[in-house]
Amino acid sequence: MTKYREADFGRQIVISTHNEQFYKLLKVKMDEQYYPSKFIELTSTGKIKG
Repeated sequence: MTKYREADFGRQIVISTHNEQFYKLLKVKMDEQYYPSKFIELTSTGKIKG
């Protein structure tokens, strides 16, 4: 799951995907260093990986 919040407009975008390649691409394109983004991975039981 990916959560992106646009601070200037007070909005956020939440993207959920099962496609690991798409997830990895988003992590590269939406680098936390440049965008206020947060990436969350869940286990098969729905718990947060980490």
